Amino acid sequence: MEESATILTITTTTNADSTRADTTPVATAVIVDAVLTNVVDVDTGTGTDTDTDTDPAPRRDYASIQSVERAMSLLSLFAESTGDGAATSWSVAALARASGLHKSVVARLMATMARTGFVVQDPISRAYCIGPQAFAVGRTYDRQRVLHAAAHHEMQRLTEQCGHSAYLAVEAGRDLLFVDEVPSPRALRVTVGVGSRRPYHALSIGKVLLAGMSDTQVATILGTEPLPAITPNTLTDPAVVWEHVRAARRDGYALNDGESVIGAGSVAVPIHDRHGAVIAGMGIVYPTHIVSDTEQQQYIRLLLATASRISAHLGRPTSRTAP
Repeated sequence: MEESATILTITTTTNADSTRADTTPVATAVIVDAVLTNVVDVDTGTGTDTDTDTDPAPRRDYASIQSVERAMSLLSLFAESTGDGAATSWSVAALARASGLHKSVVARLMATMARTGFVVQDPISRAYCIGPQAFAVGRTYDRQRVLHAAAHHEMQRLTEQCGHSAYLAVEAGRDLLFVDEVPSPRALRVTVGVGSRRPYHALSIGKVLLAGMSDTQVATILGTEPLPAITPNTLTDPAVVWEHVRAARRDGYALNDGESVIGAGSVAVPIHDRHGAVIAGMGIVYPTHIVSDTEQQQYIRLLLATASRISAHLGRPTSRTAP
């Protein structure tokens, strides 16, 4: 089953709940951390240090918000392109004219974004172009949007067929991230928190995501020390988790029985892109006392067939035969 007790919960309700939480675009949140290190005074356009700022809190908060808005407006200018589609580069003077901001404000904000990789400055012309971090954020948004479009309808169909909550998760560094969910319509159901991050080793979906990584990546994530125990059933020995990862590579699915929440089980399978790489995991989660071994095998076949269709939507040829 996927999720610790604080996020993954068994819910009893008297009516069906089909509300799905939406994910939030990440670009603004990422840039906020960078820009707030050099807040610009809203009246004078001069830089102030947020650690030593003695202005009243409302004024400081407004200055912080305006600084972020200004940075967003400057980045938006880079979405423009020349006639041949090539990305434009901008000087501080050109950005100031286009945005209506003072050159000193533009210079300060661009220098901050350059330090965090959202823009890159040419050492000769001193002009700025879009940086690798902004490109990476944009690529992440596009990838998640395409994944959601390919998977969500199939997940709804999956939940209708099996009666249990379906969910989707992707790699997020040393954790995984839940990005979509279709809750079960049943009165007794298990749900996950969209937008929450959880450890790989305690979830079936984490095991299939690990199975899609290189051995080096898996070794880095699991390490050699005992892993945190979320329940008494959690696999804490990295060597044992490795065995489950290898089994997931061999079988094409992974199971969970009370390893993240007592009384909840899950089955998960990988989603592949057109190159065959694992880009996400999909699973269903259920109260274990209402699911028989025979039903669990049926769920495995159902998940494999659903994942095959989603992967086909993403351009992967259909080749795997469900057991």
